[in-house]
Amino acid sequence: MRNKTLTRVGLIRPEDLSLEVQDTFNNVGTWKLTLATEHPLTDTLRVPGAGLILTGPQDVLMSGPVTSSEYAATPEDRRGSVVFEGVSDSVILSDMLAWPQPSNPDVTTQTVGHDERTGPAETLMHAYVAANCGPSAPAARRRSALVMGANLGRGPTLSKAARFPTLGELLTEIATVAGLGFRIVQRGTQLTFETFAITDRTREVRLDVLAGTLAGQRVSVSTPGATRVIVAGQGEQEDRTFVPVDNAASVGAEADWGRRIERFVDQRNTDDTAELTQAGNEVLADEGFTGTAVQAVPVADSTMEFGVDWGLGDRVSVIAGGQELTAPVTGMIIKAGSDGFQLGTLLGDPGGFDPNAAAADRAQSTEARVSSLERTAEATPPGARNVSAADYTQTSLPSTYPSGTSRLVLSADQGTAGGWDFGGGSRFGFVTTWRPSNTYATQHWVRLSPTVAEEWVRSGSDAGGWTKWRPLAFEDSRAKGVVAIQQLSTTAYIGDTATVVYTQSFTAEANRCYKVVLRIASVDTDGTGDSTSGRYAKQSATTAVRWAAGNTVTTSSTAVGDIFTTTYNDDSNSSTGLGADFYINNPPAGTVTVGVTLNTRRAAATYGMVRFLPGGLSQLIIEDAGQAL
Repeated sequence: MRNKTLTRVGLIRPEDLSLEVQDTFNNVGTWKLTLATEHPLTDTLRVPGAGLILTGPQDVLMSGPVTSSEYAATPEDRRGSVVFEGVSDSVILSDMLAWPQPSNPDVTTQTVGHDERTGPAETLMHAYVAANCGPSAPAARRRSALVMGANLGRGPTLSKAARFPTLGELLTEIATVAGLGFRIVQRGTQLTFETFAITDRTREVRLDVLAGTLAGQRVSVSTPGATRVIVAGQGEQEDRTFVPVDNAASVGAEADWGRRIERFVDQRNTDDTAELTQAGNEVLADEGFTGTAVQAVPVADSTMEFGVDWGLGDRVSVIAGGQELTAPVTGMIIKAGSDGFQLGTLLGDPGGFDPNAAAADRAQSTEARVSSLERTAEATPPGARNVSAADYTQTSLPSTYPSGTSRLVLSADQGTAGGWDFGGGSRFGFVTTWRPSNTYATQHWVRLSPTVAEEWVRSGSDAGGWTKWRPLAFEDSRAKGVVAIQQLSTTAYIGDTATVVYTQSFTAEANRCYKVVLRIASVDTDGTGDSTSGRYAKQSATTAVRWAAGNTVTTSSTAVGDIFTTTYNDDSNSSTGLGADFYINNPPAGTVTVGVTLNTRRAAATYGMVRFLPGGLSQLIIEDAGQAL
């Protein structure tokens, strides 16, 4: 007997023992123990968390906690007795779920749809247990006493995607196709998760009543549960992915019985053909062969001793009516009482004899399928899954997004905070992500605006990172027109030093080209210098256009062009006007300010100063000319 801390506190002697144990391969075992109320260990076993350790001929058969206790007294037993019932420690695997992101103990902030892993079957089993309740699990979900046994990397390489199945259900799916067994058992003061390979003992262990190795047997042979499996992946209606699966054993059983038995398996959590095929193989490994069920009672002095020469999970031979059959050892029953120890074993499917067991299997299968649908076909509107913009930035890796299609809605502030650099000033829009595999994804951004239609795309992988955002050419190559316009006023006279005389700010978008249009009626000069009535040039004005990111532009800001204008005497009626176009290619997204500067080319003190005399129709115009070069 053990207490809650897994410390051994006492031994139940054989004369006090009234025990029944039922264990099932790759499942949770049960036990039932009756003790007199005056037994010194009765009160200890009543404490929640206490349990038993059952040791067999060569190893621990089972260990596990108490689940209930019941007191009863009769006139023949006035002091009464207590019946304790319990389960094996493998119950941990049915208690715990395999989370999509087991490293995150907060179920409300899971950032991935499935915990996707690939590797040898045995390694996968250990990885899922360690991550969800073992040494690698967060403290809130970790079973402190649970340690991992040896992992030899046995079995084929498989891929699994877990989304809240019970660990036991997930491990059974992996173990079925890999020929592996698993359990949790107490060793010392720790609980150990163990995996082991199924051993084929059909040549050494041959159970037969006539040969004297069995005291009794019942044998049932039945048709396979399925010979052809149709696995359905992601998609809808005719666009859904379907994968047919069969194998040599299922096709052979089909020929033997003359029946083609088809099974539909819903696997909508993936469209990976390898995973879909694996799901079909799991069904065939469990049901795709002629069913054999055997109830056997080994003789007490058998040379093939259970627990020594053969045990749970092993495949053995049974001779029934002169016909040799093989089946795995799927269960055992041990009873200990006044008549000594009695052992019975079950080989193959228990539903072959017991209608209740068959009904329980069907109910369990139905429950598993319904649970799978609840996990993968959640009550959300059809189409892309909505995710929170606060959980993602532009640099978030593809693997952090949910499998399939997801969508996040960005406000302008969220777009800026997340470092998203598509588009221009307003990043208010939809980002739709399609992740068909674990590490690859594409993204499509659509701007939300009643007046502007804009779309950008990119793709990426965890290994290579994201590409740059690219606008969709059919939409973005077209000019968007005027974004700012200013009516110009007369400037002061300017001399030899360049001076900013006009400024205009606008909101630029990334990867765009902007046209600056300058129209001025007259570039005038003052009376300094030769101002006779002759109409010959006496001065020249330099006009330049410069720009800078932000709200300030100076004479040292980036220049995009200049133009020289001849001036005559101090007579605005005979002055020359100015018309020029300049281009700013690919300025940074955000606020950009354009500045117009003016100065003389010849010495102002000798030839006069200059000014802009616009009149009523002169303008400074900023225009979106199209996609940047």
